[in-house]
Amino acid sequence: IASKTSRSRSDFPKACANLRRCLLDLEIFRTMCKNDPFELHKYWNIAEDANVVSVLLKSLQKEEEKLLKSWEGHKPSSEEKKEEKKAEDEKKEGKLFTGKVKLILQTHSLAYPSLSVSIGTTVADEIANVLLGDIDFFQFTLELEDVPLSTPVNFYRSMPEDEKEDEDILASWPLLEILKPSSKLETKGAGEETFRISSIEEVVGEMYFEIGRFLNLTRPWRGTEKILSRAKDLMKIAPFHRARGLLGSALVELGTFYQKTGMFRDSLIHTQNAFNVYKGLTEEFKGRHSGPEENDIIICQSSICALKADLGDLQAAKKSYEKLINELKAERREDQLTAQVLTNYGDLLLKLNLAEEARTVLLRAEKLMVRYRGVHSDGATKVRSSLAATYATTGDYKKAMKLFEGIQASKIMRYGDDHPELVVVNNGMATTLFKHERENEKKTKKKGDYSRSINLLIDSLRIMERLHGTEHILLLPTLNKLNVIYTETDLSLVERHARRVLSIVEKNKHAASDMQERQAHFSLSKVAKHDGDVDAYVTHLEKVMEISKRIHGDSAREVMSVKNKVEEAKGKAEEIKTYREALKEQQKGSEDWAQTMHDLAMAFCEADMYSKGLEIAKEARKQIADNMEIAQDLDILIEHATTEINDGNL
Repeated sequence: IASKTSRSRSDFPKACANLRRCLLDLEIFRTMCKNDPFELHKYWNIAEDANVVSVLLKSLQKEEEKLLKSWEGHKPSSEEKKEEKKAEDEKKEGKLFTGKVKLILQTHSLAYPSLSVSIGTTVADEIANVLLGDIDFFQFTLELEDVPLSTPVNFYRSMPEDEKEDEDILASWPLLEILKPSSKLETKGAGEETFRISSIEEVVGEMYFEIGRFLNLTRPWRGTEKILSRAKDLMKIAPFHRARGLLGSALVELGTFYQKTGMFRDSLIHTQNAFNVYKGLTEEFKGRHSGPEENDIIICQSSICALKADLGDLQAAKKSYEKLINELKAERREDQLTAQVLTNYGDLLLKLNLAEEARTVLLRAEKLMVRYRGVHSDGATKVRSSLAATYATTGDYKKAMKLFEGIQASKIMRYGDDHPELVVVNNGMATTLFKHERENEKKTKKKGDYSRSINLLIDSLRIMERLHGTEHILLLPTLNKLNVIYTETDLSLVERHARRVLSIVEKNKHAASDMQERQAHFSLSKVAKHDGDVDAYVTHLEKVMEISKRIHGDSAREVMSVKNKVEEAKGKAEEIKTYREALKEQQKGSEDWAQTMHDLAMAFCEADMYSKGLEIAKEARKQIADNMEIAQDLDILIEHATTEINDGNL
């Protein structure tokens, strides 16, 4: 990173060459690590990741400072005096040039004519812009008379006439280098030269961007956001259109960073901004070869759809995906990008419980992934993982587990048994096993064995904690999946994990997914339901309803369903309170007491709190004689509550 850059402006090409060598070294390092984030632990201590990126950022800032100094448009007065003296000496010695100078500037793709050129006091009076393929050429012609060979050839951003004095010099070479190019410059004829020009913001911004992208590929290290944000800011003020294409890339990388760190809203905002940049460039360059690739726009569209789904707006995501897929179909695209879009769409259909439709889409995606990436590629295994989930959803657990076990074995062989690639597979297997055991439990009336599901999720949690620490929002999906299983085994663990989820959400405000927060409150409502804590039950259900409104809108089915439960629970809360007050005045074991206990137990059962209702009914039955009239009613209530609990209603 800390390339040796000359402070001399004329040595700027050397600085760029050093920078390219640095980036090449990073490319070699990335290849050495097999593009695998976990391999980096062999080189960088995970506990020191913040320090590593901090050092990188400081090196980049130092490099930026050097490059800016090497590009300064105004030289110290001492240097100016030296050049003036040199020009005078050249005049005396007759080292002067008279004639026409033609300069052809290759500005790369997506550039625009915002340039002017001057040699001494002569400004180019003829500028031509020629597009050849994806390359823009700008041709400047200057008529010179008795100009010293040391006179600088300055390239400026074009500015209004009244601001000429404030123009920034983009580049500068002595006239001698233009007339008699060094071996690094390619001669096109006498007094004619072609070379590439770019802005300092673009060069420095690309440096930040490449390092930020590298960090994103390895893992979203703390500090990566600052590096990518600097790239974005520099590309915004760079003068050439090409920088706008790089601005889109920087926004995409920032979106990827936020998505990897679970900050889905920020990810959506930056990805939409990138889409707008690419779309604007496409319109601007319509009919020309140069412009953003169509793939960039499709990648943004697909990411936006996926992020809408991550934020809980499943129906909006579905509509966006359908529109995108129809566009790809109209263009008859059958490539790996189409396969990626189809994979994400299949996952969304699965979330919407449209398993058969999801399977059709995913089978098509798998065919394309295998064709373009290979049968054992990560892309192909990801599709198979989603396919396995469709089989689990439709009850074909044997086929689902066969697929999951094949994927798991492949991942372990390739990455080892503690790699983050295993997390999605482990979680999918755990969910499949849980559903299978739950179904068997209902059929056989015997308690299911959930130990394997729990162990798989605990393994996933350990991997994620080692990667991200114990308070990262990417732990939330696994913690919530554990809660679903602990609901069947140990409610004390449900409360502990749900409280942990809410603590992580609180520490990462505006970053965590609403769906994860909602799931935690839903889990806590189940604990309150089991304990018969009506007030806590209502509080958590109201929170579930509030979050559901943010996700689906006030009138959505999901919202109305929870709203009905809240209203029912509030009504029963008043009834329960009345019965509890009455019990304070009644003799324990009396017929009135037994009747009130029966009514209290019934109120809890009607509020779906069967565990609490059963507990109260059993307590009352123990305290009364068998010949009491209420005894039979209590026996019937106990049988009813027991049946409901066995059927899965707490």
